[in-house]
Amino acid sequence: MNLTISAEEISTLNNSTAMETAVNATEEVGVGLEAFVGNWQLLIGALLLIIVAFLAIYLLKQVIANAIIGIIALLVIRFVLGIPIPLTPLVVLVTVLGGAGGVGALLIATYFGWM
Repeated sequence: MNLTISAEEISTLNNSTAMETAVNATEEVGVGLEAFVGNWQLLIGALLLIIVAFLAIYLLKQVIANAIIGIIALLVIRFVLGIPIPLTPLVVLVTVLGGAGGVGALLIATYFGWM
């Protein structure tokens, strides 16, 4: 009985096994993907979700940058320039939502004594 296997036989065996596995995996994936073929609603929904995600990220970056600039401006005005703007939750909310413009409105309100 001959129990030795040549390198060519091993290579042939590995290649055929790999090919069968690849074909089986492709067939299995193909069965699941058949549900998506020709489904225009799914494609349109996916594209809309991608567009909404990009817009949300863009807008959130703008809002966060504006809020950071407003908070820095408020702290500089309060602690460096010494203008007595009270740090109440409403002032912080106006600063975060309005950014530098909100701080400008707070300065005007402080100047006219509305705060």
